[in-house]
Amino acid sequence: IKSKLISLLFILFFLVLLLNENFQTRFKQIFHLDLGIGYNLNIKDTPWGAHYLTSIKIFKDNPILGSGIKSYRYKCSQYEVKSKSNNIRCSTHTHNLFLEVLSETGIIGILIFVMFIIYFFKEFSFFNLRKMVFAKISILINMFSFFIPIFPSGSFFSTFNASLIWLSFISLIIIYNHYKPTNYDSSRN
Repeated sequence: IKSKLISLLFILFFLVLLLNENFQTRFKQIFHLDLGIGYNLNIKDTPWGAHYLTSIKIFKDNPILGSGIKSYRYKCSQYEVKSKSNNIRCSTHTHNLFLEVLSETGIIGILIFVMFIIYFFKEFSFFNLRKMVFAKISILINMFSFFIPIFPSGSFFSTFNASLIWLSFISLIIIYNHYKPTNYDSSRN
């Protein structure tokens, strides 16, 4: 009965979220439904596309170590991009986790970041499948949604979005320690 109550609360939360006008507006912006140019949209001409192109140029100038954490806001004005949104290419961050890590920490940073994500999902996705609790499934889905490469996102290093990511990491670690397997599951090897 407890799991049914949690499931019901989870569904109610998303229904309220979907009915929220601010959420609907943001959804339309993310998927470019309110730009008046229909579905034949070229991503490079959107504000996010301008951010993405600028971050790629920053990466090309600093491929090994990147330009430095939280440096996009200072470097972006030094670059011109071929985009209808060139005039708004600057922001506090790139609006894409992978491009942010790539441009600000370079190849070394993105390799560490991707290896961490792979390790994280491998380690925490398969532990003790018999005790697959609702909270673990919810947090894993939440974590996965943060790391979808094609979606715009908040900054990994400095926004509320980053707080949610780290809170999710902590929650999964707590759940993992509570349901920690006593010996290795043979299906993981």
